[in-house]
Amino acid sequence: MFAITGPPEPVGGGPDFSGPASVQYQVLLNFDAIASDQSLTMTLPGFNEEVVAVREMKDLECCFLPGFTVMPDPDAPPEDFIYKWIGKGENSSDVFIAVREGKATGWIFGASGQWRFYYDELLQTQILRYIDPSSFPDVLHSYELPPGAMQKALTNPVSRRKTGVDPLAATDEREINVMVVFTEDARVEAGQIINGQFPPPGDTTAVLNIIEDAMEQLNVAFSNSEIQLGRAKLAHVEQVPYLEVTATGTQAFERYPDHLGWLIGDANVAIDRDNAQADVVVMLIDDDTACGFAVTQRTRNCNQLLGINLPAQGCDGIHPGFDINAFNVVNTQCAAANADFAHEVGHVLGLEHEPPQGVPAADASFPWSYGFQQFNVFKTIMAITCGMNCPRILYFSSADPNVLFNGQMVGNVNQDNARTLQASLPVSGKFRVNPDILYKDSFEL
Repeated sequence: MFAITGPPEPVGGGPDFSGPASVQYQVLLNFDAIASDQSLTMTLPGFNEEVVAVREMKDLECCFLPGFTVMPDPDAPPEDFIYKWIGKGENSSDVFIAVREGKATGWIFGASGQWRFYYDELLQTQILRYIDPSSFPDVLHSYELPPGAMQKALTNPVSRRKTGVDPLAATDEREINVMVVFTEDARVEAGQIINGQFPPPGDTTAVLNIIEDAMEQLNVAFSNSEIQLGRAKLAHVEQVPYLEVTATGTQAFERYPDHLGWLIGDANVAIDRDNAQADVVVMLIDDDTACGFAVTQRTRNCNQLLGINLPAQGCDGIHPGFDINAFNVVNTQCAAANADFAHEVGHVLGLEHEPPQGVPAADASFPWSYGFQQFNVFKTIMAITCGMNCPRILYFSSADPNVLFNGQMVGNVNQDNARTLQASLPVSGKFRVNPDILYKDSFEL
C-alpha cells in the first residue's frame, strides 16, 4: 500500500500527545493498488508484523453528508469514492484506513503499538506516525454528576423518558444510538490532527473523520470481544456553541466537570438528543488537561439518582434511570488516537478501570465490570495503567477463552467487561427509542 521514503523522524509533542518514543515516517501511497486491490498487505517499520486489510467502498457524499450507503459503481472514477480498509494483522492488530481524495487517514492498534495515518498539508506528504501510548494524559471518572448538573437535567423542558417501552423488559437488542457534538475548539484541533494545519472556517471534514474513526473503533471492540449483537450507530452530529474558556480552574478535575455539567444541563442538547433518539451523548472538546470524563453507571449511582423513583429491587447498577447521566466529554486528540471515545462510552455502559484503579466491587455495576491489562504488553479499552510503551488494544476485557489477543486471554472471571456489556446494552440501548428514520445529517457505521 505504501513505501517509506525517508528515515524515521523524532516527534517532539504534536496534536496527538506524541511522546518521547514517538516517531514518524514520510510515506508514498500506491494509488494503483488502492484503486484496484480488494485487500492490502503492509509491513509496519521496525516491527515484524504484516497487516492485511479488506476494502470497503462508500461514496464520498455518504461519509461527509451521512445518510446513505452506496455500493461502488464500476463506471464511476475512483476519485469519486472513499476507499476504506478494515482488517487484522498477524499479531491481532486492528487496522482502519480511509483514503479520501488521495489522502489517507486512519489508525492501527495492537501488538505493534498505536499508529496513525494522516496527510500533512504543510509538508504536502503522507505521514505514518507511531504514537507513544505513555504520553496521553489521564482520564477522569466520577461517582456523581458535577454540582448543579443533575438539577439542570431534571428541569429541562423536554421529554427525558420514552413512552410505551418497558425499559427492564427482556430483549435481544444490544444496539446503542450515539449523538456526538463538538465545540469550535474541537473542530479546529481536528484539522490539525488530520491535516497538520488549521481548517478553513466552517470546515467540519476533519472532525467528522475523527468521529467516524472513533465509532469504528467502538464497533471493532464490540466485535473483537464477541459482544453478541453489540453495535453502535451514529444518530446525530452537530456543532454546539459551548465556549471551553468558560470552564473554571487550571486542573482537569476542575475543568472537565464544568464541561460535562454544561453538556448535561443544556436544553438545546437535550431537545436534539430526544429528536435523534440518542441513548448516549458525547462531546468532543480541545482541553488537553485530560483525555476524557464520564459518570459511570454503577450500583452507587443507581441507588442515589436524585428525583427518580427506583424500584426497591432490580437495581444492580444497570438501570434505565441512568439515562439522565448518559453523557461524556472526550478530548479530540485522544478520541481516536487512544480510543478514549470508546473508553468513555464504556463508562456510561457500566464499565470500570482495571483493579485497583476501579471502584470497590460493591460499588461497581457488577463485581466483574473491570478492564484488564498485561503489564508492559497490552491494556484493554477500559484499562489505564500498563507500564511504559504499553499499547491499548481494541478489546473489552473478557473471560471467554475464545477471545484472544495475540494468543493471550484478555480478561478473567473478575475482569469481564464483555459480560457486563451483554447485560447493559439491552437496558442502555433503550434510554431512547431507536429512530424510525435516518435524519439527513445522520449516518450508520
